[in-house]
Amino acid sequence: PPQGYLQQGQPLAKKGTLHLLEGVCVVCETVPNLMGATLSVGAAFCHMLQGGFYILAATLRTIQINLFCQMNGEKERWDRERTRAKESEKKMNSKVLEYISVFCQDPVSALRIKVDVPPVYR
Repeated sequence: PPQGYLQQGQPLAKKGTLHLLEGVCVVCETVPNLMGATLSVGAAFCHMLQGGFYILAATLRTIQINLFCQMNGEKERWDRERTRAKESEKKMNSKVLEYISVFCQDPVSALRIKVDVPPVYR
């Protein structure tokens, strides 16, 4: 190729490289902002969902209370059943926590416990 052609091509290649690097820099500077905007939109969407579920729960509770007001004596029985269910759930949770604290330890302790612990806990 002629000498003049090479001299013209080099500035164009440098210019192209500069434009390419500028584009990469702009993308690198823009991506964090886009990520922040995306996270903000996602958080807003989650808050909207939470609000919707709270409104739905409050509406259903209101309907439930209105139905109980129409049925004499049912609300007390319902409250007793719910209290009993919560108590049994607490007992189950404490048994699970006790089991985890006894049997879910490091392997050496677990082996020792299986030998030392009375059969009631096995």
